[in-house]
Amino acid sequence: MRNIIRKIFSNWWKSKTQVFNAMLVAVGLIEANTGEFRSLVGDDNYGFFIVAIGVMGWYLRTVTTKSMKDK
Repeated sequence: MRNIIRKIFSNWWKSKTQVFNAMLVAVGLIEANTGEFRSLVGDDNYGFFIVAIGVMGWYLRTVTTKSMKDK
């Protein structure tokens, strides 16, 4: 278990994809506990925002050129 955690969190800040995902986790935790994010974005734009998150994650994955071991 310790090796898995070390592998997941070692050098995560060097990856744009993992930094983006960490920010997404933080926003998700805030939304789950307060519900403020949806009201901030608005009900009309919430679906678009979710799609934009997926597109951004997809884009970041396509620009990945090195594995985390190589960074």
